[in-house]
Amino acid sequence: MDGLLKGIERDFFPEGIIKELPCEGRKGACTADMLAFKGTVLRWLGVTTQVAPYTSEVISPLLRSSAEAAVAQCTGKKDDGFEGAKCGFYWADGEYVDTSRDKTTGAGEQMNVLQAVNALLINEAVAPLTSDEKDPSGTNDPSDTTDGTPASQSSAPPNSAATHVGSMNSGFAAAVAGTALFVAAVLL
Repeated sequence: MDGLLKGIERDFFPEGIIKELPCEGRKGACTADMLAFKGTVLRWLGVTTQVAPYTSEVISPLLRSSAEAAVAQCTGKKDDGFEGAKCGFYWADGEYVDTSRDKTTGAGEQMNVLQAVNALLINEAVAPLTSDEKDPSGTNDPSDTTDGTPASQSSAPPNSAATHVGSMNSGFAAAVAGTALFVAAVLL
């Protein structure tokens, strides 16, 4: 784990802010997948601090500096009610690059910033469960399925992703609401 973490830090955080090196230096060269990569990495680095707490010493400063850079380049100000607020992809540059200028879609950039800020809230989230643990709320009971049929009659195997979607959706909604409040506080 330590070697992987050192490689991620070296290759994707060259200045302490996450960067998609294969395309970020050439504006407009990113694929849709590349545009969503930052958010995915930041989210899972946050989760890594939960399952391997000793990594927090390295990961937390990277999450914070990346989230600060992400929010800083977003447009929209409190005075205009954040109307038309948008976020871009080139965080280390410190300025918003309009998606029409670099021919990107805009969706990946918005999700990346949401995940960057959301990753800062990881200490407020319940850590992932192991296969030996049971969620006290009962929402991750492997016998539950998303369509309400007993697991014995479901085509989804027990403990599969399909049997846990419902509990993930409520957690995601809470995370989005918390993130929105945090972003508002940062921008205010």
